Amino acid sequence: MKIINIIAFIVGLLLGSGLLLSAVFVYVKRQIFGVGGIVLIVFGSFLIGLSIWTSFEISVNSDGTIKAKYNQETKEEIGVKAAEVNGSIEQLKLKLSNLTQDVLTLKRAVPGVTFSRDKTLEREQKEKLFANNSEYSILVFYKPYQRDISVKLSNMLLSLGFKSSATPSELKEAARQFKPNKAWIIYTPKGEKKIPELKKILSSTGTSIEYIYRNRSYALRSGDIQILIF
Repeated sequence: MKIINIIAFIVGLLLGSGLLLSAVFVYVKRQIFGVGGIVLIVFGSFLIGLSIWTSFEISVNSDGTIKAKYNQETKEEIGVKAAEVNGSIEQLKLKLSNLTQDVLTLKRAVPGVTFSRDKTLEREQKEKLFANNSEYSILVFYKPYQRDISVKLSNMLLSLGFKSSATPSELKEAARQFKPNKAWIIYTPKGEKKIPELKKILSSTGTSIEYIYRNRSYALRSGDIQILIF
């Protein structure tokens, strides 16, 4: 991902500079600056600006000093975006499953056919569960050697309607450090509402991970709940 960002930055910078230089060259040589020149200037500036402004953050302090820093997505930001995408995919899977059931029923249909009451209730309960859980994001960050367990956990959360993703990390930024096979669960005031339900889910996973919960909510930068697996 870093290589792609660097290539995109360089290509944008070179193309933008080329367009600007072309416009300047034509003006210097022929003293002509028509619509074509304006188009080259606009697109050249756009390409250079897009490359620079997506890579750097500029801030002005109250004393007038200007600070610039390279802006690179953190693992948490990547995890949030992945959770959004994963959540949408699971919702699509649910809709597809329902549609498949409808099609199969119609293929076998006779006049007046209806879904069985059990199937109807099962569908309604699952849709209600998805609608409720889809408001919450649970991000799983894990030590590289805990990948299999973490991906399985994230997939389970997705199947229950949560927005979730599993992202590898050395977890050096964690406020508390734990020994292997322990997980630190932190959450926001919003995420706290789902902790009792999450405890039931995690207790049914059958893994060797010991889950340790923070005793109060926390202002997380991303996600409603974070599971840090050591």
